[in-house]
Amino acid sequence: DPSITDESKIATWRHIQKGGFYWAGAYIEGDYLYIGTDDGEEGYQTGFAHLLSINKHTGEVADDVTMPNPGDIRSSIDMSDGKLYFTSKGGYFYEAEYNPKNGDIVNLRFLSLENGSNGVPMSTSTPTVYNGRAYVGVSGKGQFSPYSGHNIAVIDIPSWSIAYSVPTQGYPQTTGTLTTYYEESDGYVYVYFFDNYTPGKLRIIADKPGVTEPIMTIEETTNGKTYTVGASIFEPTGSLAQYCICTPIIDEDGTLYFKNDSAYLFAVGSAVEYIEVTKNPDKMKYEPGETFDPKGMKVTAYYMNGTERDITDYVTYSTEPLTEADENFMIVYENVGSDEKPYDTIELSINDGFVHLVPEKEPTKTKIRLNDTIKLDNTIDTPETFFADKPAGGVFYVGILSDIEYDKLELHTTGYLKGQLIDFDPEKYRSIGETYCVYNKMTGELAPNESRLDGLARSMTYDKAAKLAEKLNDENRVTYYEVKCEQFVYVAKITVPENYGVAYNSGTYKITAEKDGTKYASAENKIVTDVSIFEYEYLKWATANDIVEVLDEDARGYSSYLSSKYGYGKPEYDYTFAENIIRKEKPTVVSTTAFRAVAGKKMVLSCGEGVKITIPEIAKGQKGVNFIYKNTVGELDSDKKTTVYSLTFFGKQPINSDFVIEWKLGVNAFQLRESFKIKVEEEDIITYYILKDGKYFD
Repeated sequence: DPSITDESKIATWRHIQKGGFYWAGAYIEGDYLYIGTDDGEEGYQTGFAHLLSINKHTGEVADDVTMPNPGDIRSSIDMSDGKLYFTSKGGYFYEAEYNPKNGDIVNLRFLSLENGSNGVPMSTSTPTVYNGRAYVGVSGKGQFSPYSGHNIAVIDIPSWSIAYSVPTQGYPQTTGTLTTYYEESDGYVYVYFFDNYTPGKLRIIADKPGVTEPIMTIEETTNGKTYTVGASIFEPTGSLAQYCICTPIIDEDGTLYFKNDSAYLFAVGSAVEYIEVTKNPDKMKYEPGETFDPKGMKVTAYYMNGTERDITDYVTYSTEPLTEADENFMIVYENVGSDEKPYDTIELSINDGFVHLVPEKEPTKTKIRLNDTIKLDNTIDTPETFFADKPAGGVFYVGILSDIEYDKLELHTTGYLKGQLIDFDPEKYRSIGETYCVYNKMTGELAPNESRLDGLARSMTYDKAAKLAEKLNDENRVTYYEVKCEQFVYVAKITVPENYGVAYNSGTYKITAEKDGTKYASAENKIVTDVSIFEYEYLKWATANDIVEVLDEDARGYSSYLSSKYGYGKPEYDYTFAENIIRKEKPTVVSTTAFRAVAGKKMVLSCGEGVKITIPEIAKGQKGVNFIYKNTVGELDSDKKTTVYSLTFFGKQPINSDFVIEWKLGVNAFQLRESFKIKVEEEDIITYYILKDGKYFD
């Protein structure tokens, strides 16, 4: 009962057939169904398929014709001018006459297909038949070997011969789609086929009775060899390039739809020439603070092929409150364009009525660097401190490597940190620590690699593995060598807040996981942000050579982490136990060129014999203090007048603190000012005191 939507449907009848009906489709006329079968044997040359006529009401076989040639029938049955047409994997094109009143198959003839080799010219392509011509896809010598004789055969039915063949890269394995749209103007019909071979090119041929050779051809070159093949009008690229077993589907506007093994659905059609608001919205005047109301609006797209389409339901626009500055309002139609005109969006102004196309920006292909990697264990490791070197905040990526796939993985953050776990993509993230192998996805075995003693492609960087996979696929003319990470990799994406004040723990993060009831965890790691990072190495050299020294005794006003990590501090030794001399790092410098003090603390710097800087108290809200000690000739020597001193605050912020600089070099006030490059604002008071013979002069 078709009106009952949850009824269990039971077949009225069924027919059991040796070999079955793999890929076979039926043609139905009147009371009878016509369908081809597999031959039920191994290979292409050992069994004989059948053409069946079955009563569609009872399942009774009205006629059963055994094919005269071996090979499965894996195409559907097409009908034209009262005759049935189909192909076989044995390499034949068939025509059968039938009686629609009783289902009798009264005549059968066949034509041998060709592929220019001794290989079987098999076909699973359902014939597209029109005006005395049939169009079928034919396999080459190797079903998945490019340019091995694959072709689109154009068969002239009245003469029962192959008029000509159009070579292709891959095997056109499904039905071609034919359009008669241009027949009145130029006399030709156009037929579209897909290659079942990566990248899955969409080919087009032009034909009419009497044509004996391909009209639309191009040249394609691979491995140094050039082939003349049928014209290709669309080619998927990148991850979208894949095998394609699909009949092109075309709508009334000329848009062609298909899917391939990339698991994407494609729409290939005419480019949009322009779009227009053909009916204005009911409301066209707005007060500041109101939002746009599209009621009554109609937007029309005009395509290059002359098609018009109402796209009102597919446009987007801002829903933000309008301001006095909004003279025009933009209506956006996204995801349109073509290879010749690669436009990402089309925008229009209601006031102008139409829009000009905006070129698409080139995508950024830079990989994201993983800041560090960790491994989980069922014991807690020693906590680590990671350094985020962007005072303005940003994103911190940690790769998690594992030899097992966890049932449950969680990221826990504290403090000001926010985080999420994201999928690892080796093409997006720069690899640190993980290794890759190349394997054959058909067999699951590792690929060969001549550069290793064991001859197997494993334990490589991603870039090396990707190059090897590409090389093997090119050499073997296949696409089944792929790259696989040898570990399970996860990525923790941690957002680090802005910090222009003091060095402190922005927060901590910890990774936990479970596998078969066993719990795993990382240590609770810290992320520290600092306020100043510069490119120079001069201060690092000066600190190591005792030219620059931080005089703050307890040194708590400075980040001890970087000093310890990079060894910028002056070493001290504890001789309490003679056999265990302990080296201590006195924290001094938090980056290669800059000191940084904590708000509310005093800071005193001594630079060589001639300069001492004192900041009595770092003001709250101060965005860091940098003292850059740079020598333009690469040496720090107080006797050389090429030394440059610079006292600034991070980001070139105004100095909100009092400070005193004592300089014992023999220069005048003008030279002093020029050396320090101090910028005087109206609200600043800078006083110079010159000490001479124990007396100060301002």
